Amino acid sequence: MASDDAIKDDPRIPYSLAMVVCDAIYVDPQSGKRSITGVFSQIHSAIAFPITLHAMAVYVALSEWIGTHTLALQLVDMTEEAAPLFRMEAELDYNDPLEVVEIDFRLGGVTFPAPGKYRLQLFAGTSILHERLLIAVPFTEAPSP
Repeated sequence: MASDDAIKDDPRIPYSLAMVVCDAIYVDPQSGKRSITGVFSQIHSAIAFPITLHAMAVYVALSEWIGTHTLALQLVDMTEEAAPLFRMEAELDYNDPLEVVEIDFRLGGVTFPAPGKYRLQLFAGTSILHERLLIAVPFTEAPSP
């Protein structure tokens, strides 16, 4: 078994087990269990774009994390020609590679400027850990199955 010092000197990139986009995340104060509600991958607008989501959350589960990493979540359009629609960062430190680290991002005021495809990206430093496609569509279009 590796010593604690050896573990701290191994800045292993975390492994993403899950990234779920939803309306809200509730954490039970007694058990610590999470309830994820309103899971989605499409944003439907009954009005004209731009559309702002006043409540949006992202649940992330990571494992095999050793060391300190800057974790970043950002939303970009498919071309990545424009600046990210949002980006948030936090420096986190974990040293138990067997632990599953659960992180809840609670976002408000996320604006989608136009219909189209967007990518939600999770990074540790410059390494991309997970990416999810989000599609913004006018309500007049039938949702895809």
